[in-house]
Amino acid sequence: MAESAPAAEEAGWLELIAVMESELSALRGTLARGGDPEPDPAPWTPPAGLGPLPVSLEPRVSALLAEMDDAKLTVAGKRDEASRQLRAVAIVPRPAPGNSVYLDVTG
Repeated sequence: MAESAPAAEEAGWLELIAVMESELSALRGTLARGGDPEPDPAPWTPPAGLGPLPVSLEPRVSALLAEMDDAKLTVAGKRDEASRQLRAVAIVPRPAPGNSVYLDVTG
């Protein structure tokens, strides 16, 4: 027996939410291990034909959005810290290039 349209739409939403939760979990794991997030993730495009978000899924999606906002702040903090470190390194004086120095180790 075929699924009704609302049941099929909810199944599509459940699949999308599960994928997004999995990707967020992977990002959180990367950040927890001190790793860096993917530098240029592919732009997200919503799947076609989902229809409106079922009311029953609103709490789950709201929680997911809050977690995504938190992760975004964490990533922005890492970016800002890296930028500060790069600026600090940039002001360290570099030695002027001089003549090459060779050491005769054979005598």
